[in-house]
Amino acid sequence: MTPFLLDINVLLGIAWQDQQSHTTVFPWFKSTGRQNFATCAISQSGFVRISSSVQFRPNPVSIKEAFQALTTLIEMPGHTFWPIDIGILEATASFADKLFGPLQLTDAYLLGLAITNGGTLVTRDRAIPQLAGKAFAKHVLLLK
Repeated sequence: MTPFLLDINVLLGIAWQDQQSHTTVFPWFKSTGRQNFATCAISQSGFVRISSSVQFRPNPVSIKEAFQALTTLIEMPGHTFWPIDIGILEATASFADKLFGPLQLTDAYLLGLAITNGGTLVTRDRAIPQLAGKAFAKHVLLLK
């Protein structure tokens, strides 16, 4: 079974019912994703940062509460932690020519990490499939 690397926006939708994406993301996770999913230091830290930030969430939680929610997710039986063991240049080498702005770097790294690990990046970000292109389309699952 192909492992699913969960993007930050997917982690947020799984954990927090007040997220607009919860009604889309949580059912997918419950039926499919939780059986074989991965996170990495980038997705975990982004989850905690956004969960506890008033700039990004109308009802932010404390960092402690965000850590608790993350712990609940990563202690699930289907979870695997992927170490960040490649650099940004290596992770994005195959599609770097498609990058057009600095806000794409985290997404590009996560996509490269998924490709390197033979997985699929699960995201709500509509720009990632274009970044992957046809060559890496099988490594992206866009939840609408």
